[in-house]
Amino acid sequence: MKTSIVFVVVILSISAISLAKQSPPEACIRSNIARSLSPPSKTSNFEVSDELCRDEARAIMYYLRLNKEFPPYYVQALCNIFGDDEKKVKVYVTKTWLNHSKKLLNSLTCMRRTTLVTKIKSPVEDCIRRKIALSLSPSPSHTSHFDVMKDQLCRHETRIIMFFLKMNGKFPTYYVEALCNIFGGDDKKVKNYVMKKWLDHSEKLINSLTCVS
Repeated sequence: MKTSIVFVVVILSISAISLAKQSPPEACIRSNIARSLSPPSKTSNFEVSDELCRDEARAIMYYLRLNKEFPPYYVQALCNIFGDDEKKVKVYVTKTWLNHSKKLLNSLTCMRRTTLVTKIKSPVEDCIRRKIALSLSPSPSHTSHFDVMKDQLCRHETRIIMFFLKMNGKFPTYYVEALCNIFGGDDKKVKNYVMKKWLDHSEKLINSLTCVS
């Protein structure tokens, strides 16, 4: 009994860490696990990130529908949480995502395939490129079902970044990395894009944007 109480406290402590130190999906997964181990409370420690986590879940759902696989950053978050134990990752996915296939589960791996991963654009990067492309050309008269789903995914990704910004006073690292990839590491272009895209920004926030790794 004493051991289980200590375990719950440890999980709660981990999930309460600032989102600045974790990716949004990792923080949301830890919050989800902590909720399942502790009784519900009217004054939950996780209320602040509830809306962010709902958008995160929807973004992953749309990505899954579009690509028939989970986004790499989500799998990486699961591997970080479960210490690269693929069996635990698959058990969690089986319980969390009802609509899954055996092929999808078997594709989940915690192997660090750096060469492969770097070739895969993040959903955020795809969304930024899509927004830039739409701003340069007129909207097509016909939009496909996939276009609608992509738009939904991008709206959720935008809200996730917005909530992260409100909670931490800075942009998530993966968003800055995506911008740097798109603009070839040009800090000036990154800052110009952010100033046009995000109306509510400070000089300190803009000056903190850098593509130096």
